[in-house]
Amino acid sequence: MQSSVMEKDQKKVNRRTNYNLEKDIMAATKQLIEAMGFQKTTLTSIAQLSETTAPVFYKWYDGLDGLFDKFVEKQSLWFTDIVDDAFDKRKAEDVEAYLKRILNGLVKDLYKNKTMQQVLIWEMVEDNKTTARSVKSREIIYNRYLIEEYLKSFTERGVNINVIMGLLVGGIYYLTLIKDKSTYWGIDFNTRDGKKQLLETLDQICEWLFSKLLPDKQVIEIASKMKSKGIDIQIISDCTGLMLDQIIKLSI
Repeated sequence: MQSSVMEKDQKKVNRRTNYNLEKDIMAATKQLIEAMGFQKTTLTSIAQLSETTAPVFYKWYDGLDGLFDKFVEKQSLWFTDIVDDAFDKRKAEDVEAYLKRILNGLVKDLYKNKTMQQVLIWEMVEDNKTTARSVKSREIIYNRYLIEEYLKSFTERGVNINVIMGLLVGGIYYLTLIKDKSTYWGIDFNTRDGKKQLLETLDQICEWLFSKLLPDKQVIEIASKMKSKGIDIQIISDCTGLMLDQIIKLSI
């Protein structure tokens, strides 16, 4: 009897294509990780839920560590997608608005993204090649894209934007992970009002940050006169040191 059941299970596994088999394994892994976290998710539980045999795991993933590595790799574009979704080609010069959309998008996605919540927890409690690579992949996006492409002006003005962004993003991570456990500084971030306060305050911080880039009155007057004469805004930026979005907002 036991032999016939095993044969039936094996035929069921064999009937699936490699694509569907991996899809079932990843779906089971996702479900279990979201429910229990990485540390309590076992190879046996994934095999049972995905109706897969243990040899398949060792053939494709070299065990549980290999499976987790593959699973986390599929989440590597998570922050990139948030940054891309926040980009608006029509308002590309408005860096302040862009940063607001990125931080707001990060909050809104992470509040509901149980997979990334568990990935972040795992990164904090486990020190292995997978967690190190996962953290590093987001670091590349922070530095090479956001800092170097859009926020470089802060460094040029003596503002340590790397630390500021670290505090902002790290704070969002932490508040999201503890929001359903307790209030924090008297605010229940697990409520609609708490989330609203978080989003509004992030906008205020961005406005404060960009106020640090405001030039003196004389430079603004010079830029306004140049703009009124029809001089290209890139040339005005090169001559005055103003950011493109600042020049666009100038009245003539």
